[in-house]
Amino acid sequence: LSPSQVLAKNMGDHSDAALTFHFARLVPTRTFAIRSTVTALAIVASALLFFQRKRQQAIAKTEVEVTELDISVTEALRTVTHGPRVKAALAARALVEILNGEVQVLEEVLDEARGMHEDLGGGRRMDGRGLLSVVLDELAAPAMLGSDELEVEAFADLLLQCTAFDREWDATDEWNQLTVQAIAFLR
Repeated sequence: LSPSQVLAKNMGDHSDAALTFHFARLVPTRTFAIRSTVTALAIVASALLFFQRKRQQAIAKTEVEVTELDISVTEALRTVTHGPRVKAALAARALVEILNGEVQVLEEVLDEARGMHEDLGGGRRMDGRGLLSVVLDELAAPAMLGSDELEVEAFADLLLQCTAFDREWDATDEWNQLTVQAIAFLR
């Protein structure tokens, strides 16, 4: 039998097993070891690439979740007051994005600063500080290891937004009255 006859008989089976069975001297034994090692390495490399891609997707998903918060005003206020610095900065950034000109949101910020949301899990901290005091302390605190400029910027923006007097309106405007209250509270 010739190799082509063996292949025709085995319906195109090109495996070493079929050829070795009929032509042992044509396929040396070490070829099996080399091919099996290469195959094993290819499988391991494919698995590593697969798991690395899954890990990168999970990290990317986490980064998206971290940068795009879907959070209520009450949750954001509680997080700024009671949460760790990184989460507090993200919550402050979320508040800044919706605060401009929104009287109800500014009222909620001032209520949280006064400690009036204890029933919702907010209120003053154990050390007696409220929301605006925490924001001021975060601005005054020296930069911590791993601290980010964006964190400081988020706290500064929140403070600026809460105290931004709208010059297009007079002092009787509801927004302007609340900003005056916020300034008085900070003093």
